[in-house]
Amino acid sequence: HDHSMPPMERALIWQLVWDMLASPMPKVNQNIKFDWMRLQQHGFVVNNIIGDTMIRASTLYPEFPKGLDFLTRIYTDIGYYKDEGKEYDPRIHDFNRMLLYNAKDCVATLRVYNGQEKEIKELHLQKINTHLQKAFFVYKRLENRGISIDFEQRDKLIDKYDQLISLNEGALDALAGRRLNINSPNQVGAFVYEDLKCPKRLKYTNEKVSYKTGKVDLEELYINVIEDKDVADVLKKILIIRKLYKTRQRNRPGAPRASF
Repeated sequence: HDHSMPPMERALIWQLVWDMLASPMPKVNQNIKFDWMRLQQHGFVVNNIIGDTMIRASTLYPEFPKGLDFLTRIYTDIGYYKDEGKEYDPRIHDFNRMLLYNAKDCVATLRVYNGQEKEIKELHLQKINTHLQKAFFVYKRLENRGISIDFEQRDKLIDKYDQLISLNEGALDALAGRRLNINSPNQVGAFVYEDLKCPKRLKYTNEKVSYKTGKVDLEELYINVIEDKDVADVLKKILIIRKLYKTRQRNRPGAPRASF
């Protein structure tokens, strides 16, 4: 990214990185399977991976968040820095900002790993951690290989969900008196809160007010608020159609068949 650096120097740096990754030096990271896959796509060889802080977090505290930002707060005294990377814009920020962000990621990950190592020993979880680490390589091979697809059965399932979506949408459109796009928050919001007269739930974003139409909001309405069974059934149908769309992986009936 630093185009002021001579090409030979950049090539030397990449060679040093390649040598380090391919060396027997032990390597750990947060969700290292993702980074390993990306590195392989660019021709790097990664050897001697010994641990993943995200997997260890699942072993130690499965009920807690697994993100590196959370783990950094738990195991280190490093202040929050994630926005330095998330909000990085090469058009307005110096590239050193991104380099420093990556360096902090490396330091934080190693400190988290060392803290987890101490806790794993204190809680006598070495055996289960070893089994999970072995499973990591199995899942990596599965992801690289992919899953065999029965295309004939896939097409049958596509037809099945096409019919279910059409049936449920037809019923909903009849109730609404118009074609209702359940993937449009504006259309669903107007239907639910203006046509059906449900108690309004609003959200405020950048001084803009809009209706809440998410799964949790509609469920909360028909479970705890709405007493009219017919209205509750309509809200349920909206969620059912959304679920069918998600399973089918496309937007509207008649759209080109998705490649599963």
